[in-house]
Amino acid sequence: MKRILELATAADAAASGALERDANGEDSTSFNTSVYTSLDAFEADEAAHLMKKKGRLTPVEFDQLNAVLSANRDDPEFARRFAVRTGADTTLERYNELVNPPAGTHLSKKDIAELKSFQKNLGTTLGTATRSDDHGKADPAITKFQEDLRAAGQHEFKANPTESAHGFSGYQVGASLMSQGKWDTNFLQDYGDDLISAERHGTSGGGQRPEAFWSAGNTRSPGLANMVPLDPMNGFADALGHNPEASTEFLTGSTTVGNEKVDHLDYLLKERQWPEGGAYTGDAKNPSGYDHLGHALESGTTGRSYDDVDAEPVKHSAERAALMHDVVDTVGVQPEILTEGGRDAMRDSLGNMTADYMADFQAAVGNEQGTIVPFGEDARLDTAPFQPFLSAVGQDPDAYAAITQAEQANTAVLMRRVIDSHPADLNTAMENVTHPGAVVAGIMGGARAHAIHEAHSASDADYNSAVATTDKWVGRGLSMAVGGATAAVSPVAGVVAGFAVEDIQELVVDRAQRDTTAEARNEADTSYAQGIKAIRTSSADSLRLALQASGTNMSQREIDVQADAVARAASVGYTSGVAWNSAVNGS
Repeated sequence: MKRILELATAADAAASGALERDANGEDSTSFNTSVYTSLDAFEADEAAHLMKKKGRLTPVEFDQLNAVLSANRDDPEFARRFAVRTGADTTLERYNELVNPPAGTHLSKKDIAELKSFQKNLGTTLGTATRSDDHGKADPAITKFQEDLRAAGQHEFKANPTESAHGFSGYQVGASLMSQGKWDTNFLQDYGDDLISAERHGTSGGGQRPEAFWSAGNTRSPGLANMVPLDPMNGFADALGHNPEASTEFLTGSTTVGNEKVDHLDYLLKERQWPEGGAYTGDAKNPSGYDHLGHALESGTTGRSYDDVDAEPVKHSAERAALMHDVVDTVGVQPEILTEGGRDAMRDSLGNMTADYMADFQAAVGNEQGTIVPFGEDARLDTAPFQPFLSAVGQDPDAYAAITQAEQANTAVLMRRVIDSHPADLNTAMENVTHPGAVVAGIMGGARAHAIHEAHSASDADYNSAVATTDKWVGRGLSMAVGGATAAVSPVAGVVAGFAVEDIQELVVDRAQRDTTAEARNEADTSYAQGIKAIRTSSADSLRLALQASGTNMSQREIDVQADAVARAASVGYTSGVAWNSAVNGS
């Protein structure tokens, strides 16, 4: 409703202004032959006029500019005209001035919220402008705007030149805006290459201490509002996170710096030491830049914007599956990197990625009958690195929740697929599809125990809460498991392939709950015992739900025999997973 009111108000104001405005100025003898033919054109010119006005904007002018941008930020015609009329340098200068008021200025919570709103509206508008020629021939004016924006990266922008020797580089100001909206794929490739080249030339040791470069030797300040992060790689990573095509392309590519070929994934994930602190990320509550890198990895492997929680699953392309393979190998070969230098902030994104590729993980454990079908192209995961990868990722409660939900959903659909295929030996077929998911569950159980009892990085209550309050991966996991064999299926009225989403979620919650009493809290053995009991129960219950969903008629005795078979297979698989995890962690 608020968005509708914004659009209506902006349209009314534009219509009134367009009727009153005389394109010939004060010449009363001339005939007006250049009147506005669209509200988009008038609003874009009014917004550009405010951006180019000399001196600081008044509060009324700021509100007017923000309202127009908010109402038109997704309109290609408006965005293109606004960007071209304003120009790249002027855009960065005005934005930097507005979000960095002079020292001594009091900024209330409301003021900060309005500045963040302006950042979102301006950034989204510019992103729309960069994509405004995607469906036709390249627009020379937009191409020039993009080139000027890249060139501005090497300029210095000082909102208050008398207060400090250094302002912000154009890369820092530009990347702050790129964190919002969806920007052009090709532009992001070029901008990312520019960023890495600038950083490699400005630092020594291949990405060591980039904070010294971007802070200009600690002479730059984030300002009162902390709206321009000192590390521009954060805003750029979020730009990739909002554009999956750009993210996949960039993270599977490389940059040539001098005579050196810099692999983007290796550089960002392994070599670069991302600066820590709210001044570098623009968010004191999330001081690790690796969180933003996780956003890029998530979109690049899944094909969805990292923060679009309602997006439907996207079939894995060969490029995205290959990227996922490389990420698992990189972390799996060196799992300790997730505990170094703030990289643990990526675990929630890595958990979402793992959930998205759950079929691939289960197939890597065992898929002799070919029942487990990937959702699109196969990531072809190797068993050796994926075990330590899962163990390292599962030590985060949110990642654990996503992976556990996806595994439970995928296993339930696999059981139904076996039932519908009417195998000669139902017992063996059921055991074969139960075992891989139980192995994953065992690794997760071991990772959870390690985090609680050895690393002391989380509690049982944290894990219980994460599973109970996060349910998106049940419906999504069911859809992907079904879509792997047919077409992607979205939940309709909470039902997928005959399964009620809430029934599967209930199994997940029951399975994940652990005793948090003082007696049990310090006993890893108790955690294992609870886990083995839970996986047996949830596997047997999944079988019963699968039988119900398929409409298969069996006697209660036959059902009990099958339930007992999958429970045994689950026990064996879970025990194997826990053993693998113990081997990885040396416990």
